[in-house]
Amino acid sequence: MWVDEYKYLGLLFTKDKGFRGCVHQAGSRVYKALGRITGLVSLNNELGASVDLQQRLFDTLALAGGDYGCLAWCLPLLPPVRHAASGTTRAAANPVERAHLTFLRRLLRAPKSTPLPALYRETRRRPWTVRWAAAVARFWNQAVDTTRNATKLTPVVLDANRDLWRAGARCWSSELHTFLAGLGPELASALGSRQPLDDGAITAALCEQYDRAWSNLGDPRTPTTAHRPLATYKHWLWMEDELHAERSTYLHVSAVPHRIALRVANFRFGHQCLRVNQRYTNERLPFASRTCNRCTLGAIDDAAHLLFECAGAALPHVRSRFGALLRAIPSQADIAAKLRSLFNTQNQASLALYVSDCMHQTALVVGP
Repeated sequence: MWVDEYKYLGLLFTKDKGFRGCVHQAGSRVYKALGRITGLVSLNNELGASVDLQQRLFDTLALAGGDYGCLAWCLPLLPPVRHAASGTTRAAANPVERAHLTFLRRLLRAPKSTPLPALYRETRRRPWTVRWAAAVARFWNQAVDTTRNATKLTPVVLDANRDLWRAGARCWSSELHTFLAGLGPELASALGSRQPLDDGAITAALCEQYDRAWSNLGDPRTPTTAHRPLATYKHWLWMEDELHAERSTYLHVSAVPHRIALRVANFRFGHQCLRVNQRYTNERLPFASRTCNRCTLGAIDDAAHLLFECAGAALPHVRSRFGALLRAIPSQADIAAKLRSLFNTQNQASLALYVSDCMHQTALVVGP
């Protein structure tokens, strides 16, 4: 009897879509894992108070569900796409990545307006497609290195699939070639010659395409700058790789209370109560009108003004209490260098408290 769909090892193969529907199953598995994480966090105050522990819990409970069977269905999702509204390159929309972003937004209580590159950078993560691309490369290399004999079926099937691709058919190998060609001709050439793939080079090339969102960003204080929250994050609030690699940012320092860490994260994403960001609210203020209403300087109310320049709302008193932190910043540097120096300090606990106190002093705290 003929059927329209068949499930093999948990992967659903349909008459019309092949394995393409499996990504929805993977997304459902990740969302179920999010439910389990939510339950565990609600029962354990220590988990709920630690961004680091919640990320590790996600990696333990959710990654396997999003990865299972990806070799069969992920290839059409790997090429980056250009977002129509922002013009930035990002991962193709899919249920697994939506679940991933749901977790990251919940983790930091980030609004939906948060730029995705900033959200990934702040949490030290990459789109899920980077994991899938590495898995595909490892699978290819294992099949290429396997000795061809009657007991090894996978290499034989892969060789037949490559023949289909050469004949012009749409198949697994043709989708892999399309993805690799988008990363560079030298990577795509390995497919035709049946050479091993460098999974590190593939993921690096894929990440480089995602990181183009950080290119050509203007000065945050220029009226015509596009993507201002992203430009502010890049030029002023950027934390170097060393802090992320060592898990030394304010999000991972145990001395920083959870509510303060969330407050600082929202500040870095573009706090809606700073008047410079009110273009993205219902008020739609022109840039020249987004001046500080706490002092008489007439300056644009942005992150730099709040942390270093504003003389209102008792902010000079706050700065005097954090004198040791601020004295370590080069006094002759420009405002961008001062901000980068501040946010890359080794004293991340003091940094978090300083930013939080400035926000509290100016009645900017919303949410946590």
